[in-house]
Amino acid sequence: NVDFCICDFAKEEPDRTFDMGMLIDIIGKTGIGNGWLDSMLRGLEKRSESEMLLTFRPVYIVNRHLNLTTEELLQIYPKATVEDDVFNLLDYVIEFYAENWEMTYISKEHPEKKYYKNTVHFKRK
Repeated sequence: NVDFCICDFAKEEPDRTFDMGMLIDIIGKTGIGNGWLDSMLRGLEKRSESEMLLTFRPVYIVNRHLNLTTEELLQIYPKATVEDDVFNLLDYVIEFYAENWEMTYISKEHPEKKYYKNTVHFKRK
């Protein structure tokens, strides 16, 4: 059986959890640039019992993609890693969940994979 939940998971507390939570094509420029990333990741985690599946672009050029300066991004996400104006979202998400989750990279290797959404799977430790 499959159940789906539609809610503002970034703001509302869950009324139940699911075996697997998924954020498919949700994380992107707008959410990151507006400071919603941590609340989206936390909301997913609160609803996920044992697994999480996410798709997102692994890197963003801060100025071009997010319309922010590096300093502005680091004010929103102090733990972010930015090198040469590139925000490594994949590393950020791995670190965000590192204490309780193990990640498996699902997307197949591709020379330009950093330009496209990738799929990652997290399993609770």
